[in-house]
Amino acid sequence: MFSISGLTRFKEVSLANAQAYEPVLTVKDVAGLLKFSEMTILRRANQGVLPGAKIGRQWRFATDQIMELVRHPEKLGHVAKEAT
Repeated sequence: MFSISGLTRFKEVSLANAQAYEPVLTVKDVAGLLKFSEMTILRRANQGVLPGAKIGRQWRFATDQIMELVRHPEKLGHVAKEAT
């Protein structure tokens, strides 16, 4: 299981770190920012846990939405089950 509070397992992410990123992030960018594997980011996006858009075969994420989750992980409000 993956809890949204699991997002707090990464080290403090400051807004200064986010400014190094473009307004639209790739899976690799989000994985680096949140300190999760790319596979975990893909799973969470497919489950609808992380807000993003699939464009063709690739996912894109808005920097401001990801940073909002970093600041307020309770906004997702539930625990998502691990896809099997």
